[in-house]
Amino acid sequence: MNADIVKRVDVIEEKLDEHIKDSSEERIRKVRADILDFGNACMNGRPHTKEEFEFVISECDQYEKHIEKLQIKNGVATATIREIRRLYEKHLQNNTFLKEGEDGQ
Repeated sequence: MNADIVKRVDVIEEKLDEHIKDSSEERIRKVRADILDFGNACMNGRPHTKEEFEFVISECDQYEKHIEKLQIKNGVATATIREIRRLYEKHLQNNTFLKEGEDGQ
């Protein structure tokens, strides 16, 4: 009887581990897509607020930690992250972020 319970617990733990892994992978794919989308918008001249940049940069930090932990290389996202940070610094130095309430068009 105990062996049956242990087996059931093992199956549940395996399923839970798989679900956590899938969820984590889905989250990191979404973060990557958001970073690439934001970078593309920047490169197409769409202005952003300081807060938008800071949020995306925090997502970049999270993404970079994840790919470093898993030892994954991702040249496209890495180049986009570098460009986002460069633009952030440029806007910070020149105070040219989109201001709240301004039209970004």
